[in-house]
Amino acid sequence: DAGAVAAQPCRSCHSHEATRRDPTAPDLAGQPSRYLAEQFSLLRSGARPVSSPEVRAAHQQDDSQLDALAAYLSGLAACGAAAAACSGTSAP
Repeated sequence: DAGAVAAQPCRSCHSHEATRRDPTAPDLAGQPSRYLAEQFSLLRSGARPVSSPEVRAAHQQDDSQLDALAAYLSGLAACGAAAAACSGTSAP
């Protein structure tokens, strides 16, 4: 699916389940699709600054790829406090 393909660059900081692998990376799984698409748009436009070149590169996808990514991530189960069970990291 296009969303799973678009999620590949995200996995360097987010686990396979799109929960935190990097403690500074936000959980993406289960977030509302519209919210995610808006955040991706803000990142891509530079309105939401990022310091990682990988994140900047990942957000150079076109609108259809970002919409597919947002839909894919929103369909994943949110781990919340159970992030350790989902990603192998400890929850904050």
